[in-house]
Amino acid sequence: MGFKNGAYAKCWSFEQTSPKVTKVRLSVSRKTDSGYESDFSGFVSFIGSANEKVKKLSEGARIRLDECDVSTRYDKAKNKEYINYKVFDFSIPDEGDRPSEAKKSAKQAAYDEDDPSDELPF
Repeated sequence: MGFKNGAYAKCWSFEQTSPKVTKVRLSVSRKTDSGYESDFSGFVSFIGSANEKVKKLSEGARIRLDECDVSTRYDKAKNKEYINYKVFDFSIPDEGDRPSEAKKSAKQAAYDEDDPSDELPF
């Protein structure tokens, strides 16, 4: 999936670099036939509301990236390109966000009750 909005990531280390920025080492993986493969791994700056929320996380926490950005800057004097990864907002996924089988069954039952095809002669 890579580093993008909507991606799920795991946080591995935290370093407060300033009162408004926390640098987090995180990784994003994707599922393959033989397991999981790392799609992105690096240091990301958590800024704004993300900086406040990241203080409550512990090592190994799983998050969903809601607002993130990548920017590049080229330093002509040093002949070097810098890539900056930033997160402005994220959420913590929990089991309550996923639809359960019971909810799906109830929705399907309601649909089946209102199905007009039962009344059709053909």
